[in-house]
Amino acid sequence: PTSNTMHAIVILLLVCYSFVSLTSAQVLGSHQLAAGEWKVTLRGRFDPATIFPTTKSNLSSEIVARRGLWGSKVMDCTCSLSDDGTFCLRPEQSNNNYLAVRGRWNVLSNPYCITDRFYDQLTLKSYPRQHMVKAVGQGDIIIDSTTAVNVHARLWGRYSRNRPGRGKLSHGSLIVSAEESEHKMRRWQPKLSVSFSAIRTSSQSSE
Repeated sequence: PTSNTMHAIVILLLVCYSFVSLTSAQVLGSHQLAAGEWKVTLRGRFDPATIFPTTKSNLSSEIVARRGLWGSKVMDCTCSLSDDGTFCLRPEQSNNNYLAVRGRWNVLSNPYCITDRFYDQLTLKSYPRQHMVKAVGQGDIIIDSTTAVNVHARLWGRYSRNRPGRGKLSHGSLIVSAEESEHKMRRWQPKLSVSFSAIRTSSQSSE
């Protein structure tokens, strides 16, 4: 074969190799990358019972949260994102003393070819949790307040060149909002905001 033919063959092989590499690096979609098991870290000034209802009274928060800098707390959790769009967030060291937060999740894919952002947006919205009490001077049980947990975070890994498919959540915030009952005449109010970050440990959800 001539030198021109050999040169054309080399170029063709390089093009094929680049195409295969690009295809393999973009196998996972944003939904596939988000689903699975996540190791979560919460940081801030908060009481774990504000996020996770306790099953015991006077339970020390030191059981599930350790001390951080400047009086803050650090809490390790696990979060399972199922393929059906539901999630389960629970403390890693709870001994079943804290109830899990459950709800639904969604991911907004970012069109990286249009913008310069290389991350997707993940949102978790818990099912509302109601606190029931006895009405003063009455024997009726009424709803005293309703609490909800929302999480917003950046999902990285879909466009990673070095480790494609390695999910990571950053710049996240966990917000607890509460709405008191109608007889108190108050609307939804932010009750707590905590820093939220996570690394995906498995592509299979445990839920």
